[in-house]
Amino acid sequence: MLEGIIAQDAPRDLAIVTSQPRFDIVPVSTPEIDACFAGLGFQKVTDSAYYRAEDNLGVFDAHDKNLVRAGDDLIPFDVIPCHPGGGFLQFIQDTVSAGHQLRAVRTVSTAS
Repeated sequence: MLEGIIAQDAPRDLAIVTSQPRFDIVPVSTPEIDACFAGLGFQKVTDSAYYRAEDNLGVFDAHDKNLVRAGDDLIPFDVIPCHPGGGFLQFIQDTVSAGHQLRAVRTVSTAS
């Protein structure tokens, strides 16, 4: 919400003052995230990726740190939505049609 504009020391130096409500962060679980995306017509591809074939929409990085609860709703932020194409789309379609789910494994290595 716009609260006002403040004229600062230097001429023509203005600052915009805003405010926003504070929301308590309520953790969400993976089963809740799965149910939320399933209710929106998505199929799970990995632990944090979902795909909806009807509009070729993939949502990636949708894990418990990137969704918050607002009342009864889960709100995603910092997720990666995309319309996959080419080999990536084929890979997702093959995975989903076979009934498989992939598990993302992150590794970190350093040069010696």
